[in-house]
Amino acid sequence: MEVPATMEVSAQSLEAYYHLQQYLSAGWAATQIVAIAGTLLIGLTGFGRSVFISIAKVIKPWPLAVIVFYFSVALVVKVIQSTIIHHLIVNKSQVDKSDAPSILHFLAGQLPTILALALLLAVLGLMLVFVLKRINSFTWLWLAVIVTAMVSATLALNPYFVDTNPLGNSPSEQKIAQLLKQVGIPSNRIATEDCNDSSDCPPGHVIGLGPTKMILLDSRLTSRTPEDQLLQVVAHEAKHYVLDNDLKPTLAILFLSSFVFLVTQLGVRVFQRRAHDQSAYVSLVLTAYGIGLVAFLLAQPALTTFQRNLELEADRFGLELNRDNHALIEIMWADAKQDPMLYRYTPITKYFRATHPQIGDRIHLAETYQPWLHGEPLKYREYITK
Repeated sequence: MEVPATMEVSAQSLEAYYHLQQYLSAGWAATQIVAIAGTLLIGLTGFGRSVFISIAKVIKPWPLAVIVFYFSVALVVKVIQSTIIHHLIVNKSQVDKSDAPSILHFLAGQLPTILALALLLAVLGLMLVFVLKRINSFTWLWLAVIVTAMVSATLALNPYFVDTNPLGNSPSEQKIAQLLKQVGIPSNRIATEDCNDSSDCPPGHVIGLGPTKMILLDSRLTSRTPEDQLLQVVAHEAKHYVLDNDLKPTLAILFLSSFVFLVTQLGVRVFQRRAHDQSAYVSLVLTAYGIGLVAFLLAQPALTTFQRNLELEADRFGLELNRDNHALIEIMWADAKQDPMLYRYTPITKYFRATHPQIGDRIHLAETYQPWLHGEPLKYREYITK
C-alpha cells in the first residue's frame, strides 16, 4: 500500500527527533535516579534523623515537624529534578538556544507545581509513618486492595463528571452509530465532548467501567476530520469498549500496586528493626519511598508492554471492523507530523513510559494486515456482524 509523499515525515526529521528523544530519556532517567538515591541516602543514614530532630526541637507539635521535614526533602529533590529537566530537556528541545528560558526563570515557572507536590508528598509521608508503625504480614495486600478500589471507583464514576453531548444526526455521526452497531454498541453509549484544545482530550477514548462505560469523541472530529479517518478512530475505540475496559484495567492496577507494596514491605522489614523511636520511623518512610519507586520502575516494562499490546490489538480490531487501512495510515502520519518523537522510541521511552505503540509499528500493521483480501480468518470475527 503506497503512502502519498506529502503525508510522510522526512527521514532526517525523524532522526533528529529521535536524537532529541535520547536527551529526554536521559533527563527522565536522571530524575528517577535523583529521587531514589536522595530518599535512600537521607533515609538510611543518620543525616536524615539529625535534620528531623533539629526541626522537631523548633516546631511543635510532632506531626507538623514531620510535615515540614518531608516538605523540605521533597522540595530539594524536586528542585534538583527541575534543574536536570532544564538542562537535558528544555535547553535541548529549543532549535534556537536563545529561546530557552534561563534556569532561574524556568524554576520560577515551576515553583507553584513544585510546592504543591512537595506539600502532597509531605502529608502522605506523615500518613505512612503511622502505617509503618502498624505494619503486619498483609499490610501490602490491603493497601493494594484499597488503591485498586479507589482507582476503580474513580474510573466508574468518571462519566458523571464529564460534560458530554449525545451523538447528533449528521451523516458522519449516523455512520458512526451504524459502524458500532456491528459490534453491539448502542448509540446511547456514544457521546461527544467539547475540548478547548487538543491537549484537553484525545480524539476518541473509552471512559467508565461496566454499566457506566461509554465512547467519547472530541466534538471537533465530526466537523474537522475526514470521514474515513473518523470512522477508523471509532473502530479502534470499539475494541476498548467491547474487550478492554472492565476487568483488565482493574487487574493491571491490582498487579502494579500489589507488586510495589509487597517489594516495599519486604525491603522495609530489613531496616525496620532499627526503628525504635519516632525519628527512626520518619527516616524509614524515606527508605520505603525509595524502595517503592524502584519496585514501580521494575514493574513498568511489563505494564507498558501490556498497554502497548492492547493498543496494537485495537488497531487490528479496527481494521477488521472498518477495513480502511489507508485511513489508519493517514491518521498515523498526521500524528507523526504533530509529534515526530512518537514515530520511533528509545528503549527507555518504550519500556518505561510509552503506553501506545510507536507510530512506525502501527503504520507497518496498517500496511500489512488485510486478511479479508486473502480469505484468511479474522482474529475478531466473533465480535463483528457484517
